[in-house]
Amino acid sequence: GQDYEVTALKVGDAAITGERAVVVARFNNFGKPSEITYDLVRENGAWRVDNIRGEKADPKWDLYSYMTRKS
Repeated sequence: GQDYEVTALKVGDAAITGERAVVVARFNNFGKPSEITYDLVRENGAWRVDNIRGEKADPKWDLYSYMTRKS
């Protein structure tokens, strides 16, 4: 979001399966525990972000669905 105050950032190890990986970042935003999941895909020898998800957010969200939904 546009307003943030991130503290206690911890980025987990990548869980790699073939050409895909998942990385979870945990942090506090304005003192509230938060978690974001990054889905990565390996393309042309480099890791690229495929999706970003808020699995524990209320409501849950993911950037891919938001960007591809019809207006």
